[in-house]
Amino acid sequence: MVQAQDVKTWLARRSFRHLVATCALANEKLEPRRQRLSSYVAVRAVAIARQLGLGDREIVQLELAAQVHRIGKLLLHKSLRSKSFLDMNSVEMKAYRQYPIFSAFRLSTDARIICDVILKHREYFSGDGFLKNDRDCRVPFAARILCVATEYEELMMFRGFSPEIQDMIQRRMFKNVIGRYDQRVIDALMKIVVEENVIH
Repeated sequence: MVQAQDVKTWLARRSFRHLVATCALANEKLEPRRQRLSSYVAVRAVAIARQLGLGDREIVQLELAAQVHRIGKLLLHKSLRSKSFLDMNSVEMKAYRQYPIFSAFRLSTDARIICDVILKHREYFSGDGFLKNDRDCRVPFAARILCVATEYEELMMFRGFSPEIQDMIQRRMFKNVIGRYDQRVIDALMKIVVEENVIH
């Protein structure tokens, strides 16, 4: 694991302090279930990144982004903060889609790479997504990983009540029928899930 001192060499010191403060704020203000979800997403995203052979610097950036990617939810109406996107109506979803923008704005501009990952982490490979960008828009690969990790862990937390349902969630994501996810990321997730479920 890359040490904090190594991170400071590529992330401006002021920005690093701001990022640490944002992590602390997320841990303090987000409801416990959302805190746990952010932790699960960070672990999952790092595992996918390692499976794909990303370097230490990219992994640290991704892990930091995963830890604070939900901070923008504090600016949403209280009724939306504890609700899964799976349970929202169209009006609620319209408001909910703004949280990546709020999260990115909460960070300092010195952390531009991390801001871009957070801003675009709900953009889909098909070109659809929260911000409705074109398929060819510049979405960082780390954001593609964070998208898969976020949606997988949220589906598991809010819908995976039994092994049968968890299996169904995994199969639906792995099929990637409408091309929502980057196939390289889905393949990496599939390998990790298979390894996790192998009985020795």
